[in-house]
Amino acid sequence: GFLYPFKKMILFKNDLYIWLGPSTELYFYYNKPNIAVSGFDYAQSFAGLLALGFYADFIYPLGRNFQVESSLSLTVLSLGFRMVDSEEDNQSPVKPLTLFSGLNSSFDLGARYYLFNRLSVKLAYKFELTRISAWDPLLSASDNVIIGLTYRF
Repeated sequence: GFLYPFKKMILFKNDLYIWLGPSTELYFYYNKPNIAVSGFDYAQSFAGLLALGFYADFIYPLGRNFQVESSLSLTVLSLGFRMVDSEEDNQSPVKPLTLFSGLNSSFDLGARYYLFNRLSVKLAYKFELTRISAWDPLLSASDNVIIGLTYRF
């Protein structure tokens, strides 16, 4: 997607920069448990989302070389698909999903320190959540710590 800048805001006497824009995502979840099966049976399933949503970026400079960064991504409308054992389930494998029946989201919050004009180090926390409830419920969440070294050309 493309991010569009909002008017600069003031928060606690410092500038706050906000960018918002649409986003598209493809999410895929595959599950193949290690269990015994016989003949032509299989024990695997997958689910996915082709989603439209929005993305927001926030930058809050605290000094000349230090800034707080955050982002939020949230799906609004999705096309969900899944594959399970068709002998046990006769529901449609493809369904349109809303924010309430097919959510894919992420949030991160971190700090960036500029070592030099073009070289920076970042330490951040990222949380991701996916929930699909149109069929049997699927819930996936993850916590991540991000350490980055960035050089701008």
